[in-house]
Amino acid sequence: YTNSGQEIGSVGSIDLSYYYTYGVLLRVPQSQLPKATNTQVFVTFLWIYAIVLTIAYCTNLTAFLLVNKAPASVETIRELHDSDLKVAGMGQFYKKELAAASDPYLKGLTNIYEGQSSTEEAYQKVLKGTAVFLQNRAFVEFIARTKFT
Repeated sequence: YTNSGQEIGSVGSIDLSYYYTYGVLLRVPQSQLPKATNTQVFVTFLWIYAIVLTIAYCTNLTAFLLVNKAPASVETIRELHDSDLKVAGMGQFYKKELAAASDPYLKGLTNIYEGQSSTEEAYQKVLKGTAVFLQNRAFVEFIARTKFT
């Protein structure tokens, strides 16, 4: 402190307090601590903010690096037709229906359709990533909830 009661040092003003806080954000050790009460309160709030910001950033970065991205999915019949995936379904009903379709891409799926004798065979091909399972939506949602969650 000076004779007039003013603080001397690296954090005696708001500008220098911001620099002090940026140093905290960047994890640079500081050689002097603030001495005036109002500067201490200000730096404390900025320090808490810096800690929260740093933790949030590190957590998001860790999650981004550790979580696997979902595999690309097939959104349209044309994408399925153009892919290397097989179409697995129960029995030959769907193959007959695909052959009777007016859409050329649906008809083309007839060539890559594989009738399965059990749902377990179809699931194994889907889990390996070599086939898609052709079935009504309610059944697929039921199986996904009961067997795979």
